[in-house]
Amino acid sequence: MLVPLLVVNASLVVLAVASFLIHHRTEGMAAAVSYTVYEFVTLDGEGNVSAWLSALLWALLGLVGAVYAATASRLRGSWLMFAVVCLVASIDEAVSLHERLNMIGDRLLPYLPFTVAYTWTIPGIVVAVVVALTMLRLVRSLPSTARGWLIAAAGVFLTGAVGFELLGAERAEAAGFDSVYWRLMVVEETLELAGLALAIASLTTLTQWNDKERALRVAA
Repeated sequence: MLVPLLVVNASLVVLAVASFLIHHRTEGMAAAVSYTVYEFVTLDGEGNVSAWLSALLWALLGLVGAVYAATASRLRGSWLMFAVVCLVASIDEAVSLHERLNMIGDRLLPYLPFTVAYTWTIPGIVVAVVVALTMLRLVRSLPSTARGWLIAAAGVFLTGAVGFELLGAERAEAAGFDSVYWRLMVVEETLELAGLALAIASLTTLTQWNDKERALRVAA
């Protein structure tokens, strides 16, 4: 699962970067066409191929969780919650639900000893911590290989979604949406896509083909 997903993700990233560079280094028809392509695939866009791919990856991850909730021998409730969280994340990628958290973040910001450019990240981090703690029992129950790769996937995803998201926000606030911001955004979105691909691949290792029963067996 991992290699095909990474190939798809990398292809999108390369197309987005290439179309951006062509647009800024050419003139006339080439610049116009490349910009049209860039808007169609830009990694920080909404309602385009990039947003669709992210939503699809979250939905696939949720589907894996739903299958395990129906077939696993234990912790079915935790698997169901995992599936619901992934489904909500998929919807968020499609319609940007997280931006509604700005209302909460704006009210919390005056009470904090620091400031952030995107105030939705304040309640967003709290929600992420709560979800992580809720999923802790499920993660600990996984076989060591799957658990290790899933933790690595979360680390990769959060490095992009939180770390580089905040760096990009600070850069945009200080200098606008310049080339440095664009590079930070590309790294951020690439890490998020890679983290999702790694998470899907790590959990699908729990499903094995049973030759005797001629059916899939869930080792969860």
